[in-house]
Amino acid sequence: MPSPSPATWKRCAIRLVSVGIGAAVAGPLGAALGGMLGPIVSDQSEALLNSYGEATGNTFANIGANFCYDQLRQIPTAPDLETVVRLSLRDALHDIHNASHADWFTNWRTRLNHNGPVTLDALSTIRDHLAPSAANPDPAALQQRLDDLFRSTMERLDGEAHAANSSSVSITNHFRSMPPELLTLLLEKLPASLTVHFESVVTLPEHDRAFKRVLLRTVNASLAEATETRRLIERTFETELVRAREENALAQQQVQKERESKEQYLQKYLKLLEDITAREKQEPAPPLSAAESFGDLLEKGDLEAAARLKQQAIGANTSTLARDYFDLGRVHELRFAWPQALDAHAEAWRLQKSFDFGSQYAYVAQKQNRFSQATRTY
Repeated sequence: MPSPSPATWKRCAIRLVSVGIGAAVAGPLGAALGGMLGPIVSDQSEALLNSYGEATGNTFANIGANFCYDQLRQIPTAPDLETVVRLSLRDALHDIHNASHADWFTNWRTRLNHNGPVTLDALSTIRDHLAPSAANPDPAALQQRLDDLFRSTMERLDGEAHAANSSSVSITNHFRSMPPELLTLLLEKLPASLTVHFESVVTLPEHDRAFKRVLLRTVNASLAEATETRRLIERTFETELVRAREENALAQQQVQKERESKEQYLQKYLKLLEDITAREKQEPAPPLSAAESFGDLLEKGDLEAAARLKQQAIGANTSTLARDYFDLGRVHELRFAWPQALDAHAEAWRLQKSFDFGSQYAYVAQKQNRFSQATRTY
């Protein structure tokens, strides 16, 4: 099966960034409608993708997923423009009203006239799917999840209005399913009408300032963080390369080859940082008493201390011993300490025959022309 094209990924990434911007601007409802808010959000999304890519050298896939994940993780409780999005949706639905499904449109209008917060359980599912620790995403699957988020949002709005009209004492998550032909109607006709109504309201002075403020805060914060991370990694690259040359760990010719692979170094560092950050959020702190975690040291660019901390963890002989050796090997790679990296990866592979451990062991072995060692892992 062929890999998705860059154009396919870019379309998906623009939609993911739009969802993230929608979440920052209007909370859960904005997230559900972010991919439908037309050029006023999509233009900002594409600009962010291009700027972020220049700042980090990252792929559209990672940029879109990471940005959306961060915005969904810190979604505001009192978003500035939730009311604007809610009323824009109400008026857009009125424009495309269909008599065959009049009860749905009546319920939506009733619910959207009420300013109570919209709670979306499906957001957590999408957020988890975008987490750095999740499996590599597929653009088609992500697009389907975003369509499902929109559908479940509209079903919830209908169900909440129905429950209120019937004086139900509680609202459950078991709402009626939207007819396929109604969903098709919404997906085809709602975006254009929603964009018109949103633009007509958000350009009013009192809303325009709020919209631009949120966009600037959200986008600039993401760009600033990405740019600073890249600068730190570039400084670390130079520091470690100079150290390795001074310690005769690398010949001058090897230094030049490593400089030519600087972008690969950046991506390798970012991947390790993402993996460790996600892991430390999900797992309790190890039994070692350290003032700073492994992830903290990576974020500072202190690879020597990071390697020392992993060696302490290995000395403690915990249940994560194979993974600790693997992490240590990855840090040694970033320090251009290739013999030590090979030893660490060899031990990780000896302890646990996983694909990741074996492929990294083979890569480092090939890097040092140890082809027989590399061959044994296949």
